[in-house]
Formats: sequence, C-alpha cells, structure tokens
Amino acid sequence: MKKAFEILRDVKSVVISTVKDGIPQSRIIDIMDYDDGGIYFLTGKTKPFYRQLKREKKVAVTGMNKEYVQVRLVGDVHEIDIRLIEKLFDKNPELEKLFPTRNENDSFSVFYLSNGKGEVFDLSGKENKMNRVRFAFGKDTVNEAGCIITESCIECGKCKKVCPFYAISEGTPFVINPKLCDECGNCYYACPVSAIDLPKGI
Repeated sequence: MKKAFEILRDVKSVVISTVKDGIPQSRIIDIMDYDDGGIYFLTGKTKPFYRQLKREKKVAVTGMNKEYVQVRLVGDVHEIDIRLIEKLFDKNPELEKLFPTRNENDSFSVFYLSNGKGEVFDLSGKENKMNRVRFAFGKDTVNEAGCIITESCIECGKCKKVCPFYAISEGTPFVINPKLCDECGNCYYACPVSAIDLPKGI
C-alpha cells in the first residue's frame, strides 16, 4: 500500500475520475501528499469536480511511472480541514507560482482518499514479465486478482500451454498465481471443461 502511495506521489499528475449523471468524468489532478492512511489532493470550490466529490464521495485514481508501473485506486474521499492547505503549499512550491495572489477565502478545498482498495500493476519486467499486487486500506476489502481454476479441472494442461505470463502451475487442480496473471483469458478459452472462472475485479 505504501509503495502505491509513493508511486502516485512521485508521478504526481494522475487521472482522477468521478461520475456525473451516470457519465464518467476524468481530469488530471496532482497528488499533493500521502501518509500511512491515504492520499491528499486539492481542488477549487468553484469547479464541477468539487461538487462531484461532495455529492458522490467516490473516486477512481490511476497513474503510471516511467518504468511502466501502474497504480490504480478506487475508494471514498472526504473534505478535510482547510488549514492543511498551508502544509500542502509548503510541500508543493509550484502551487505558489500558479496562485501567487491567493487569499484566505477558502477558495481551495483539500480532499483525502482514506478508505479504498487498489493494485500495483508492474510491467517493468524487473521481477517477472508482469507482477500484480492488490491491497485494501481503511475498512475496505479487495478481491484476489486473476482467473481462478475450479475443482472441475481435469489437469489436461491446456491452460498452462497458452498462458503467456507463466502464471499457471500443475496441481490438483492446476493453480493460477494471482500476482502473475494478466487476466487475459487465454486459459479461460482453452479449457475444454469450463473449469476456469473469470476474474472478479478489484
């Protein structure tokens, strides 16, 4: 979890999405800081984004660094004490350049994503062809990644032969390593007895 927050802070400009009238709304927002419990960002109170955050109280966040390590989060946000803004301006000096004449009229608002779930999806190739780690924070829970081989498996090995990420091991039944599974579905389509369940998502 901490690694995910560090990556987002390092990337800084990430995509944060909300929903308005059933239609996804995405924009680039800077991650201003993080702690052990979540991430901080801010927006202006006159913006539609602010009203969507106040109304829906849920966001999806995604960012990818130069090494092709992607982080995505989904969770609950809430507005917090505006006095934290001075700390955020201190940690992000470029804000002073953007808003040199800002005043103390509460035109900004600070939001904290502190309850949610996510994953680090590593395509850097440093450890394996790919590596996926899921996590939850706050009071949320997360589904395990990957397709799932059920007890209906007849151990024919066809799934293992078509897996491009070497995520499948022999066994009774065969087993898919969720950290290595890209959820591409090759195994699902190759299985002659429909013994593979599709992934559940985060």
